Amino acid sequence: MVRPPIGGGGLAAGHMFTKKPDMINVCVTCHTSRGGHAYLGVAAGTQPDVHLTNSKFDCLNCHSGHEMHGDGTKVEQRYAYEALPECKDCHSNKGVQNDNLYHTLHWNNLNCQTCHS
Repeated sequence: MVRPPIGGGGLAAGHMFTKKPDMINVCVTCHTSRGGHAYLGVAAGTQPDVHLTNSKFDCLNCHSGHEMHGDGTKVEQRYAYEALPECKDCHSNKGVQNDNLYHTLHWNNLNCQTCHS
């Protein structure tokens, strides 16, 4: 695996949070095309995500260090982690008739990669 110097000397060491990481210089260094570039709107055919343009959210607004890089508990696969962020963590689903709340909020300004990456 190729690790940029900003990664801090390896996979485990590079994922230890000693302070709030800078999204551009830390998170997007590795998590680029499916997450970072689409979220920032620099990937072909994308625009900046509504959470960035309206609220200036960075990765840690929705993700914790343990959720992103594990707390030592073994999981079968990455989506099996129980504490993954969900839209309903911040948005109410009252009055929403569609079973898939996530596809109704900010639909025109939400990149699929915000959740699916």
